[in-house]
Amino acid sequence: MSTRSNTGPIIFDGTERTEARLRPWPQQEAWAMEKIFSHHYGPLKPLLEATYSDGYLLAAVHDNDELTAHARLAPGGDMCATVIVGRHKRAHLQLDRDPTIALRHLHVRLTRFGDQRHIAVLDLKTGQGFELDGHGICRSAIADGALFLRIGGYALMLLPGSAEPWPDDPSQAWERVAAASVDDRRQLHSGSLAPPVPRSSSSKVAFHEISQIHILPGASGMLRVPDGEALPEETVGVLTVLKEDDEVTYAVTSEHLERGLLLGRYRRCDVGSREMRSLGVISRVHLLIIREGERILALDTASTNGTSINGVGTGIADLGDEAEIKLGVRSTVRWKRLKALANQPLAHLLN
Repeated sequence: MSTRSNTGPIIFDGTERTEARLRPWPQQEAWAMEKIFSHHYGPLKPLLEATYSDGYLLAAVHDNDELTAHARLAPGGDMCATVIVGRHKRAHLQLDRDPTIALRHLHVRLTRFGDQRHIAVLDLKTGQGFELDGHGICRSAIADGALFLRIGGYALMLLPGSAEPWPDDPSQAWERVAAASVDDRRQLHSGSLAPPVPRSSSSKVAFHEISQIHILPGASGMLRVPDGEALPEETVGVLTVLKEDDEVTYAVTSEHLERGLLLGRYRRCDVGSREMRSLGVISRVHLLIIREGERILALDTASTNGTSINGVGTGIADLGDEAEIKLGVRSTVRWKRLKALANQPLAHLLN
């Protein structure tokens, strides 16, 4: 197993997949998550025991039948750790048995607010999202405990590590991770989120607290600013795509940064779908820019040709007030912050 590093975020073990034969899906009715967890607890238990207590295990089960892939996350340094989930061979958690899953489908981020860890899941504008049992199709969610979801023919279990031993009995293990309180905020504007119900001192199940899950609005579209026009009043920064003989400016609002915005040549991306469409060295979904606390992070989404920030190749970086972002080797985007960021609307959810 990989060892802990102090230099930045770590992805442990990558992805392990079996070579079992691809079968049509769905072959049978989807099982309840409790049944999936209990049925696969035998191979899950050693994976959980090898996960750092402040980390997370991501485990994928295909067609109810087989634990086909897993990845581990643990924060390192002062940055978050990330995993891209999808069919692409560069995805950290590769789900290649269902052709309906996007090449880069989900972005999963493990982060800390204060002394608490949180796992955040964001649909990369696939048009499909992910399913949270009992809450339909979702685009974004954040939790401080276990999170169970489905995409295509896969069940995904996002399980927090623990300093205490895991029991041998699957039912006892399920009791540790099953309890959850879900707060659906999809109908609320990100700037007007009401405070959640405070935790009570009795909200304990075994040694884990009840998982507080917040379902959030998905990513919103960008505003391309025509030449000579003024920026909207709510603009907090601009992204400028440099072309050979021109440049294109996009206005960025606090809402964009809260929900995340995508850069790449695919039509579902917020920035670059027009300007980069003919550049094959740019991945279809290349980069995610999202706010975390007071920082604005650029997160490479397992692109083929990589990302550099201010000349330094990286998978994750704080853009600060100004930065030059190079996607692959042929496309440059400049970031400039114009206003200080307002208090993060989601901050009170995460403390």
